Amino acid sequence: MRGLSILLSVAATMAAPAAAETCAGDTGDNGGAIARWQSDAQGEGDTWVERTVARDGPLAIVGVVTQDGTAVRHRFDVYYGFAYVADLRDLMDGDTAVPFFTDHGRRVDAAVLQSVRENLNQSFGGFVAEMDRIWRNPTAGQTFTYTAFGEESSVSVKSVERVEGFPDVDGATDTVVIETRSSDFGETYWFSTEYCRVVRYAYDDMGVTGEDRLLNFKPSGRIGTNRSPATPEALFTELSTAMNLLDVAAMSRLTHPDSFADMKRALEAAYRQGKREALEQQGLVLGDGVDLAALQAMSGAEIYERAMSDLILNSNISILLMDISMDLVGLVPEGDDVAHAVVKTQFRVRGKTVAHNGSIRIKKTDDGGWAMAMIGGMRNAVLLGLGVELP
Repeated sequence: MRGLSILLSVAATMAAPAAAETCAGDTGDNGGAIARWQSDAQGEGDTWVERTVARDGPLAIVGVVTQDGTAVRHRFDVYYGFAYVADLRDLMDGDTAVPFFTDHGRRVDAAVLQSVRENLNQSFGGFVAEMDRIWRNPTAGQTFTYTAFGEESSVSVKSVERVEGFPDVDGATDTVVIETRSSDFGETYWFSTEYCRVVRYAYDDMGVTGEDRLLNFKPSGRIGTNRSPATPEALFTELSTAMNLLDVAAMSRLTHPDSFADMKRALEAAYRQGKREALEQQGLVLGDGVDLAALQAMSGAEIYERAMSDLILNSNISILLMDISMDLVGLVPEGDDVAHAVVKTQFRVRGKTVAHNGSIRIKKTDDGGWAMAMIGGMRNAVLLGLGVELP
């Protein structure tokens, strides 16, 4: 998302009391919430995924995966109150390295938050105090102005609106509409008071306008269940959404446990036969320090999630996943518990939509639902090609 103009982009934050009035729907810090966005800026149609990795009252840090041509970029954005303020690296002392959030545990910690608070408050305490005042109880008509680098800018609460079509179970969310403006740049944010995040964004930059809209959203701890999808159709709908959101934990949940067990046995054999480096060259990376003993101590699902997280972080697979769609065309049963699903898959490559029909094996789960059972074939193709003697 574009910032609040150069002036507000370097504006700042400090710790402030959490606002029950502003984010009444949140029982916690909402860390882990995931959203997929679409931009119509200048007809580019860019897509990106955000994950809230830390929140403390008005201060939020969001991990972002964006497309840049045929490459994927990762960064951390910092929000204060209702709007974007800066890239996290710009707010840290020196060249502090901050690891991008992945599903196996690397998060922005309290020390990073404290450093951001201190650095920003030292330079822009006046802005923080005014934004805190609005944050605690936003009401239409509230406004404040501030001067930075000799130019006056303003922040105003324009209205409170109910946004329909919100991708959530109730289909709508209440938002506070915030407008920020300097001499030649203006932005409007629709901030959900239910989910404590921006759900729509528009800008006017010297007459050039654009709008970003939320396509998929998964609030932390509120949507999703451990139960498997009840039908094959539901399985591929959920799988498409999980891929669009780069939600590795959800992709793992939608894969049958038997597949993980088979994969783990095969990888143990590969490690025993000295093929770890060859596996990593093929993109199957489980992390530093994962030797045979560590591999044996991990669950099959954890192995899968580590490998997929690394792919998302270090390859261009994210470009495909963020825009992929999967639709069930037909089903060929193989007994009561297994079926071959004929699936139409669509994704974008260099701006063009590519469609492919293929067969995916699915399997009944213990709770009566369905999950993918396709890892075995991919496993065999990769490992046999590397000369691994499979168990």
